[in-house]
Amino acid sequence: MSGAFLVLIVAVALTIMVRGLILSRVAYLTVPFLVSAIILVWLVPQALSAANMVGQLPAGGVLVLHLMALGTLGAVAIGWRLAPWGPPSVPPQRGETPLAAMLRAAHEERLVLVVGAFVAFALLVQAAIQMLPPAQLLARQPSGLVTILRFLQTVNPVAFVLAFSYVLVRRNVFSVMLFVLSLLTFAAPVLLNFKRNEIVELGIAGAFTLWAVRGFALPRVVLPLLAVCGLVVLFGVSEFRARSGYVLNEAGQVERRLPPLSELLEIDWPDVIATKFSQQSQEYNNAVHYIAHIDRSGDFGLGRRFWNQVIKDWLPGQFVGTELKASFFFNTVTLSDALGAFSVSWMVGTTATGFSDVYFDFSLLGVLVFLVNAWIAGLAYRKGLRGHLDMAAIYPSLAAANVVAVTHGGYTLLILLPLLLGARYAIRWSLAPPRRMRRRATPAPTRNSPSGVPSGQSMGL
Repeated sequence: MSGAFLVLIVAVALTIMVRGLILSRVAYLTVPFLVSAIILVWLVPQALSAANMVGQLPAGGVLVLHLMALGTLGAVAIGWRLAPWGPPSVPPQRGETPLAAMLRAAHEERLVLVVGAFVAFALLVQAAIQMLPPAQLLARQPSGLVTILRFLQTVNPVAFVLAFSYVLVRRNVFSVMLFVLSLLTFAAPVLLNFKRNEIVELGIAGAFTLWAVRGFALPRVVLPLLAVCGLVVLFGVSEFRARSGYVLNEAGQVERRLPPLSELLEIDWPDVIATKFSQQSQEYNNAVHYIAHIDRSGDFGLGRRFWNQVIKDWLPGQFVGTELKASFFFNTVTLSDALGAFSVSWMVGTTATGFSDVYFDFSLLGVLVFLVNAWIAGLAYRKGLRGHLDMAAIYPSLAAANVVAVTHGGYTLLILLPLLLGARYAIRWSLAPPRRMRRRATPAPTRNSPSGVPSGQSMGL
């Protein structure tokens, strides 16, 4: 039965991706496409590898995990479709996108200040991370101040979208300088830490901004190359991290080492990817055992896991004290406890996928969390294409959070949402015209297409 559901997962994911590419030139920017792709290249290979472990994995856990993955695909597709479009924020001229029209009409000084403030904040966060003690930079499981700073890194894509949008519409010394500085905020996460999430955020932010501001879509012939690059990013992390990152020298100082191009070219990437595909993956096994343990105990969280995650990320123990913070946590089943019940040891740094988080709280109804995630991201996507710079700025972070919600933590997007909404309202408030000017403003009809966006954006994807 679980094998039949796995085949259905592959069929549904492929259908979503192919249909999206047929209907729109920019389907690769949408959450249903991204979630389907990550399930195909990340979860399905693990499931195929685990199929060889007959009798070693609880059959009930395998079946439920496949049901959760299948339900997530449907929930994401539905949630994305439910998000409304809304009218353009500024009537665009012929051949102009609504976001470009909004940027053209924005007050120059306010726009510079908003973009500059976000870029400066992102740079300060990165500078603070680089100034941390060596022990925190080298730790496999970071703790302390570094966790707060890396949480604030969520604004990096916001700053990049703002700066990129600004330079695409108004090319001057300030816009070019801010764009270059916004790129530098990704230097350490991408080149030193090789963080998959930051790489995905940067890619989505760049492609989405080009489409929203210039109406430029990547040619379909480039997509296979992007797929290969995605596989390298997904499965080549260990190869990159072994050749770069933070290294403690003999003097006890931290050295920052970039991956030498000559060493990267010597790697047999097809063999690396093929090996990763064929190897057993720990995350899938963790999820199966965790779900099976929850089913066996019948102890569902009913929101306790979500509450614990909120406390973990939003209540800093460095300020309130670790004892006070610990008192707010509910007692829930940990991954190590669940694995221990099956006499399986936990590998430090591995997760149980995002499916297990929501399943622990709400059983199979946990897929509704992914529906909400997709609806929120879809709303930002559509509003951003309609010329709302505040929504366009947060969309790449929301899209990447939808992917991370599948692979690592089901509540990732909901946890980051207050911070992203804070950034959104800061942009909106800073660029809002004076109240007396808003009273005089009246909506004007446009001669553009009914959607008010370039061809391909009105497909409702």
